[in-house]
Amino acid sequence: MSPEKHIPFSKVLAALLDQDKPFPPSYLRSFSDLEIRDRVELKKIWKQIQPQRRINLLQDLEDLEEVDYTVSFEETARLALKDDDPEARVIAIRLLWGSISEGLAPALINLLQSDPEVGVRAQAAAGLGYFIYAGELEEISQQTLNACEDALLAAYRQSGSELVRRRALESLGYSSREEISPLIQEAYKKQENEWLNSALVAMGRSANEQWRKIVMAMIDHPRISVQVDAIHAAGELALEEARKPLLERLEEGIEDEEVFLEIVWALSSIGGEGVRHALEKLLEDTDDDDIADVIEDALDNLFMTEGLADLGMFEFDGDDNDDPSNPQDDRVEPPDPQLKKKRKRH
Repeated sequence: MSPEKHIPFSKVLAALLDQDKPFPPSYLRSFSDLEIRDRVELKKIWKQIQPQRRINLLQDLEDLEEVDYTVSFEETARLALKDDDPEARVIAIRLLWGSISEGLAPALINLLQSDPEVGVRAQAAAGLGYFIYAGELEEISQQTLNACEDALLAAYRQSGSELVRRRALESLGYSSREEISPLIQEAYKKQENEWLNSALVAMGRSANEQWRKIVMAMIDHPRISVQVDAIHAAGELALEEARKPLLERLEEGIEDEEVFLEIVWALSSIGGEGVRHALEKLLEDTDDDDIADVIEDALDNLFMTEGLADLGMFEFDGDDNDDPSNPQDDRVEPPDPQLKKKRKRH
């Protein structure tokens, strides 16, 4: 147990209410995995906290969650879903990414359908993507999955906001329902900047190789944001034909940092000849600690990619672990480890 857990929660709340002093960063972890009595006390004083201070707290919790995957601020985020400030509601939805508590799905559906702010509705559409992913893995009930898909399809077809429609399509990319592929194709054919981005995001999430030619054609697109989403999709789809051109781009040098980081991640998910050597050389040559951290994460991801490839070389007969009904076979990591850092996409 971390030292922060020994701080009485009453002291944490008092500090939160004290507008004359900055809130101590060392108190942030006290909001992780709140006990019932602490949740009750936080709820009592939530609206007494100055609005900007509430937003600052949520932003700090989000920043901490992005660098420390052991913390969970679900209970605080649930409370903030009902905050009067739309920015607080948006951050709360992002904080809940990765939680597959089925009780959250109706709350997100309600925000998607009824929130007065476009930004909140769009973020709710994005947040529901995790439930589609979990539903495809049968980690939530079919009823909940259907409700999420139906709500997103309705938003795509009926929303007056293009942003909401695009976020709905991106989340529907995880779905295997027949009507989704034509919607992705429709978005791609628009050839409009933002719709092209959303189509590529959905393609990457689809786990469907029907999109490979389109994705490969877009990785050198003149617009950087399209390149980024196409490279990311190539990584998610593990397109082996992307390995050589992406390695060549690393060799040539890449000025845009976002493109560089996406190529590093995509290569770690594709794997194969030359990838480990290229990533290790990048790590050796960089003197930027943040870049080094990303490359080290990519090497960890590559280790998993290579392990899965090795497993594919063998056939197992009569092994209980091959039984698709065996629950341990369904333990899959959350979608796209990069997404936690991409939740703020516009």
